[in-house]
Amino acid sequence: VAVVAVLALVATITAAGLRLAEERDLAQANAARADAVSRFLVDTLGQANPYAGSRGTLTVLDAMDHAAASLDAGLDQSPEVRRELRATIGNVYLNLDESRRCLDVLGSAPAATDLSGADPAERARFLILRASCHVALDERKQAWQEIDAAEAALGNAEGDAAIGLRAYILVERGQLLSLDGHLVVANGAFERAIALADAVGERLQQYRARRML
Repeated sequence: VAVVAVLALVATITAAGLRLAEERDLAQANAARADAVSRFLVDTLGQANPYAGSRGTLTVLDAMDHAAASLDAGLDQSPEVRRELRATIGNVYLNLDESRRCLDVLGSAPAATDLSGADPAERARFLILRASCHVALDERKQAWQEIDAAEAALGNAEGDAAIGLRAYILVERGQLLSLDGHLVVANGAFERAIALADAVGERLQQYRARRML
């Protein structure tokens, strides 16, 4: 009995140690990725700064074009970093009303290759962003396809991040339903999105859903 108890204790300690090691490795990987993304974007946006000396000759749009081209020209970055950078650049394009450029950077062949190794949540987030670009261009059929693909990619994923993404998906669905004239169904989607977003503190999707109700 004593041997069994000792073995059980050793197994428990070993499992806890492995979990801590995995969490440490994940935290280190996330920190390294955030640092790489930050350094790349600071350098790129510095070129759009009119007070940055001879390099400050570009607009933000020009800087994003340069960043997008650099990604597909063989930057020595991991697929995880490239995915993060593409999503960041795509969001900037979307906010600049340059949705076609957003789709170009998110839909390139290298982007598809990098996306193949993404986890379900990251893949879903990428697809939702592409859907948002299609919505901005009033390409509803393509937007629906991307949203359906995002939901399928997310599958049965659990956790706050997955719940936040489901709220995001519902907001996009509600927006498309509204554009198609299905206002009652759209409002139901927005209400469900608010409930999910409230549950995990996803403030952006709360705001978007409430604004569209």
